Amino acid sequence: MLFRSTEDGQARIQVFPSETMQTEASFKRFVEAVRSVDPKAAGVAVNLVGFGEAIRDSFRQALISAVLVIWALLWILWRRPAPVLLATAPLLLSSLLICAMMAILDLPFQFANVIVIPLLLGIGVDSGIHLVHRAENLKDDADDLMGTTTARAVFFSALTTTISFGTLAFSGHNGLSSLGVLLTGGMILTVFTNLVVLPALLKLRRLRS
Repeated sequence: MLFRSTEDGQARIQVFPSETMQTEASFKRFVEAVRSVDPKAAGVAVNLVGFGEAIRDSFRQALISAVLVIWALLWILWRRPAPVLLATAPLLLSSLLICAMMAILDLPFQFANVIVIPLLLGIGVDSGIHLVHRAENLKDDADDLMGTTTARAVFFSALTTTISFGTLAFSGHNGLSSLGVLLTGGMILTVFTNLVVLPALLKLRRLRS
């Protein structure tokens, strides 16, 4: 602890942790201990814990809002649960795969990339809508969805978007660079789930009907 006073009677007290601050849990313990004495305490540790909580709250709010809005719009479009679930299933799978990719690459959520999953949900749902709509309008059960112009349009549209996002990975700013990496990898996973998993689900649905 370091105590400093000024001529006007004001005092500044600096408190230092007794343990090495290397994990989020250690920062939380230190901040909670300090705030138990002075709830108005400020400093780097307090700011870092606050930033972490803000990131989690923002991610949770954006993700829930994106999912609810997408489901509402798809319900207005189809008025049936089956196509709504089919269009969103690949998005949920790709979101899980993106989180797994972040864990493998050791890329934590931060202010610059916290919006990546809601953004990919909004972009990827277009492909699901087009593919489900085309599948429901195929005249013959023998028609191949992947051989249609819709599937090719989805692929090339996603390809141009992926290339555009990929340029952000070369940014000198670490936040933008991580955003570019996640968006590029996320788009690849979204295309995979829309053009591999979704057609399989649509085929399975047709066989059972």
